[in-house]
Amino acid sequence: MQKSRTQILEDLEDFMKRHPSPRAEWYVGTAAEGRKELFDVHGFKATDCGLYRQAASDGDASSLAELLIKRGSKGDGATKRGATNIFLFRMAAHTKPARGAK
Repeated sequence: MQKSRTQILEDLEDFMKRHPSPRAEWYVGTAAEGRKELFDVHGFKATDCGLYRQAASDGDASSLAELLIKRGSKGDGATKRGATNIFLFRMAAHTKPARGAK
């Protein structure tokens, strides 16, 4: 069952609360395949702190990412065609945020 934008936002916010760190240490973005993006692009490891969720559309994923960025997280909220996954991870020395991330 598809989660609503509100449910996805609650999932992401609750996750950050369970793993407390300053907002600026969290990176958020969108991708067609959230898991693949985390591991292959950003250098995420299984022991790192992060998650991804499937949104109903790339616009929904992008607007959620932009909201979290406005609240202090780092990231790229640009709308990307087909990028219906929103992902979030706590940055570490080995992770790689996207170039030009806010």
